[in-house]
Amino acid sequence: WKEGTSTAAISRFGWTRVWHALERPAEEGQFEELGLLVEEEAEGTRKYACGRLSPETKNAQAMRLWNSLHLAHQDGREMKEILGLDQFQGRSWRGFHHHACLVMVGYGFLICGGWEKKEG
Repeated sequence: WKEGTSTAAISRFGWTRVWHALERPAEEGQFEELGLLVEEEAEGTRKYACGRLSPETKNAQAMRLWNSLHLAHQDGREMKEILGLDQFQGRSWRGFHHHACLVMVGYGFLICGGWEKKEG
């Protein structure tokens, strides 16, 4: 499901319902139930995510959501590093919105054109 440098990354996932221990109950004895997703990578490191997904959420759907988060972070990082999303120096919302839109359009153009990041 992930693209690595030479081989596909392998991970194991676990998904369960938990209660937030530090949260105050909405009513006496009523704590909000949350979903806890655990990813264990091949080298043994673990990552955790906690969210308000419904109890009916399937394991495969939770994993897709988890992976889409990684992709969103990667896209944001590339827009900052390659296209200068974080280099806006104006003071108005309209100017920032214009800059962000142009960066996103440029990024979409690069992705649709089959652009690949060159090393070095």
